[in-house]
Amino acid sequence: MTLSRTAKKRWFGIILIFPALLLVFAIIMYPLYIIIQGSFYKGTILKLSYDTSPTLENYMTFFAEGNFIRPLVVTLLFIIAVTSITFLVGFVTAIVLNQKFKGRRIARVLTLLPWPVPSSIASLVWIVMLNPTIGIINYLLIQIGILDSPITWLSSEIPAFLAVTLATSWKGYPFFTLILLSGMQSIPLQLYEAAKLDGANWWGRLIHVTLPSLRPVIAIGIIMRILWLLKDFSIIYIMTGGGPRGATETLALHLYKNAFEYFKMNYASAVGVVILVLGGIMTFLVLRMRKYQGDQSEK
Repeated sequence: MTLSRTAKKRWFGIILIFPALLLVFAIIMYPLYIIIQGSFYKGTILKLSYDTSPTLENYMTFFAEGNFIRPLVVTLLFIIAVTSITFLVGFVTAIVLNQKFKGRRIARVLTLLPWPVPSSIASLVWIVMLNPTIGIINYLLIQIGILDSPITWLSSEIPAFLAVTLATSWKGYPFFTLILLSGMQSIPLQLYEAAKLDGANWWGRLIHVTLPSLRPVIAIGIIMRILWLLKDFSIIYIMTGGGPRGATETLALHLYKNAFEYFKMNYASAVGVVILVLGGIMTFLVLRMRKYQGDQSEK
């Protein structure tokens, strides 16, 4: 049988991407299969095969005993707070850096500096800044009259959550600044000129030109930020270790502790599967919200 020209191109393309597919399977899919498989068995070590029958005991331990409630709530609040702060700060910063002013290049470099700073260094800096004795945060809040006495930020539940949220937001806002600034510079100037001719002021151009044009970039940025926060716990681990009393223990940190401190590998695998499903749900909701907003703007 002779293949058509189109079929030959299709099979040639499949052959070219086949090595990449094998690499993806070896690096991502197969380890993911081992984790999902391990979540249905009891034990302290993940194996390629098990002698016992699969069970839901790990999931029952996670859900039925209420182990998931506090880490899940902390995770959701942490993601919402950090994503909101980083987006707002990044958006305002991108607007400023998109203007023409003297020293703009230097300002852009300085704005992006927190991003490449290692999490360990950023955590230590914030620990010193939040120190109740020598920290500058307490000093400034007392000087402007917000506080009467220093707060032990990392020893109290709500202040500790605020502390890790601020530290994570400080390190993460340049990500939104970068992608939003790139998006703003790709918006055609003709759109702004047309809006000016229609009588739109600066605020009107921001609402009706800038934000709609940035909608795809914003959606991708939020999804990437959510997925990153779901798995990252480095700043929290260094600053509070999940304390006090679990006030800053996210699902990712809960997984880490059970896997590498309590050596409950199979239980930790079940937590990992829950995080994977949660990430999929949140990604789906963001995409649905973007689609709904796009449909509303077209009406």
